[in-house]
Amino acid sequence: MSYESPTNQNEQIIWTHSGNTYCLGYAYDCYGIFLKASWNSGPVAAYPGNDEGWEEALAAFKQVEKDGWVTVIDHH
Repeated sequence: MSYESPTNQNEQIIWTHSGNTYCLGYAYDCYGIFLKASWNSGPVAAYPGNDEGWEEALAAFKQVEKDGWVTVIDHH
């Protein structure tokens, strides 16, 4: 998908899930999957900031982390 990286807009990224290799998060108006080792390079995949985009992003994240562990990040 062709959404501008939140890191290019100086927006804070809110992490929602973390896996062995990737993190899932959101900022500004999109969701993104980021490589943990180079998250500040921008997302490797980005999705629209709506309900459908969230479902796509979460499904894609679970697919790339299917053989590893996934942690939900609680912000409370």
